[in-house]
Amino acid sequence: MHNALNVPVLPLRLPAANVGQTDFEIGFYTRTDASKNDDSEANIDVCYVCLGYPRRAVANLACKHVICDRCATEQFINNPATGHQHTIACGICRQHIRLNQCVIEEEFVPWMVAKIAEGTFRCEECGDFEGTRKELDEHQVYDCHLRMIRCPNVGCNLIQPAYMLAGWHFAHCEYYRQYCETCLLPILAADFAVHNCTTELRSAVQCIINYK
Repeated sequence: MHNALNVPVLPLRLPAANVGQTDFEIGFYTRTDASKNDDSEANIDVCYVCLGYPRRAVANLACKHVICDRCATEQFINNPATGHQHTIACGICRQHIRLNQCVIEEEFVPWMVAKIAEGTFRCEECGDFEGTRKELDEHQVYDCHLRMIRCPNVGCNLIQPAYMLAGWHFAHCEYYRQYCETCLLPILAADFAVHNCTTELRSAVQCIINYK
């Protein structure tokens, strides 16, 4: 895609590259949250590992303290020294919890689900967006200018914040392809100066013949 000045323009709404990873899935906060160090009853629904409202599936421990599903998984994997097989120690009451004592969000207590669904959350990346959890997910996956995205040019594996990728890299990427106005073949920007339409067309036709 180009603009009037024939400068490559990064496609809009490229998804964040870190969706599904722990650093994206961990909890997040509302602007009106109590202090992260506040252990009051009002904060009982905050994950005691990442100290945020759980984004995805939630684990409700047998002791009724809350932990994100991903945080629970990490705890079970990385914390085997509890003296009990396949258990973790609750970070609040230290009770030993088995993996099968955790339940997912669909089975979670109604007030917790309602609070997360109806609450207003702020984007912790840019700090400029506020909305429901669903709106926040949409923003952080597709719209936040600080989300980490992968360069869409085939062969380029660079991952940068969206504003950096759009501001400089995409237009200068060595893997960016332009279409020759004569033969209409896609050519790497770096090879455009030495492009030979006849040679490239012959190569393309030969590839088609060999494929058949």
